[in-house]
Amino acid sequence: MENQNTPQKDGFELLEKVIQSNEKNASSIQEFVKKQTEYITVMNGLLTELKQVETHIKQIADEIPKKVYLVHSPETQASVDGLKDQLNRRDFRKYYSSIMLALALLIIVAAGSLSKKWFSESIRTKTEIRQQILEEIRNDGRSIYKVKDFQQLQYNTDMMNKWMKAYPKQGREFMKFKKGFESR
Repeated sequence: MENQNTPQKDGFELLEKVIQSNEKNASSIQEFVKKQTEYITVMNGLLTELKQVETHIKQIADEIPKKVYLVHSPETQASVDGLKDQLNRRDFRKYYSSIMLALALLIIVAAGSLSKKWFSESIRTKTEIRQQILEEIRNDGRSIYKVKDFQQLQYNTDMMNKWMKAYPKQGREFMKFKKGFESR
């Protein structure tokens, strides 16, 4: 039977604990609500003060003049006139520099064109001179050969002459062959 009383007893204890925690929660909620209302009243007070400051700032802003008139002394007026003259000269300098730039570009283009013509004429003249020299050499019955080819021909001729001295009989036969070959 004790087993039956125990769960009922535990249930009552649990219910008492829930009631106590609810009471604590209710009291903490009431304190929270009190603090929130205090904050709200403080905030409302701040808002009204801010509105008063804003209206005060608007009143001060209305008192500030919108335009300021400046009266020049004769010295200041002379200085301002001098600045105007300098600005007018500055505009003239812009046009002057633009004209000088265009003139410089024109000179550069003309110099480039002339140098190109001079270079092409120079190359043509060199080619004509070379052609004349080659024609003179040809007219004299001479020709231009590579040095390497000339040395090879000279080497072959020397070797052939040595061979003919070493083998005179075969050398005479070769000479006969050569004369027959050249007569054709």
